[in-house]
Amino acid sequence: MSLDERRKALEDEFFRTKDNENIEKLRAEASAREKLGSLRKVSGISDEKLLGKMIDLGISEETLCAIRLVPMVAVAWADDELHAKEREAILKGAKAYGVEEDSVAYELLNGWLDFKPPASLLDAWSEYIATLKEHLSYEQNEVIKTQIVDRARDIAQSAGGFLGLATISEPEKKIIEQLESVLYTPDNLSPL
Repeated sequence: MSLDERRKALEDEFFRTKDNENIEKLRAEASAREKLGSLRKVSGISDEKLLGKMIDLGISEETLCAIRLVPMVAVAWADDELHAKEREAILKGAKAYGVEEDSVAYELLNGWLDFKPPASLLDAWSEYIATLKEHLSYEQNEVIKTQIVDRARDIAQSAGGFLGLATISEPEKKIIEQLESVLYTPDNLSPL
């Protein structure tokens, strides 16, 4: 092979490698956009920076579902019985989070609504959140905290209470306080 032919082969290989790299970059960007869109849909969070941070931390749609569904289930079972209105509110909330009826997450959730899950589920959730919030800014943590605590209160209030009074029972209040404690972030936390 002549010098000119070898130069041409080298150039061809270089550009093929560059093309492959560019194709891989395009695929990675498309995948990141898809993940961002999926997390946005499931979470209701529109903050691109927070969503990007979640993707960087390896948080999937399934993880995000667990982060959001476990507190609702814990509050609903706080008084050791699940009321029909609580079940309805949880399923409605799950649907709002993008949990489809034919999904594994929906099936799992239904199991949790049929039989009270063990306390270890809320313990595992608490440990995960405690670690996760170390990787997020104060503002990002506040977004998550507000969404989770507000939804938990909605579930607690859905049972109605006695004659419309004291709509949140003492056991439910304790679970909500536990959630707030786990989700609490000092306001002097420096942004990451």
